[in-house]
Amino acid sequence: MLKPGGVLAAWSYDLVHVTPAIDAVTEWLYTERVGRYWPAGRRHVETRYRELPFPFEELPFGDWAIEAELDRAAFVGYVGTWSAVGRARAVEGRDPLPEFEARLAPLWPDPADRKRAVWPLFARIGRKPAERSSPL
Repeated sequence: MLKPGGVLAAWSYDLVHVTPAIDAVTEWLYTERVGRYWPAGRRHVETRYRELPFPFEELPFGDWAIEAELDRAAFVGYVGTWSAVGRARAVEGRDPLPEFEARLAPLWPDPADRKRAVWPLFARIGRKPAERSSPL
């Protein structure tokens, strides 16, 4: 239980951005190819927790991001960690990543080429109001 005056932060990150063309292929994988395999709670991340009750005084978060320079194999490896990709493998008995990489290859022809990947961060940060003392 959060004490009066305490701060709660719930944070996560959005879908990765590389280039508009690569982002379109990543979005295709995310929504169309493995979209049905995301757990129901994933919608909380997609809405940036805005639909959840938040009975706290909201505090600003600012603009933050995770950034990395990745080659194509590292990028595909990261996408392979998505829970929906794992569920697709288990349910379908085949890996969706070769199809993803085939769509990605013309847009990232040199697999050793390192590209900047950016995961925008978001958060809901709030302070629990201090308890008011009752009048005597």
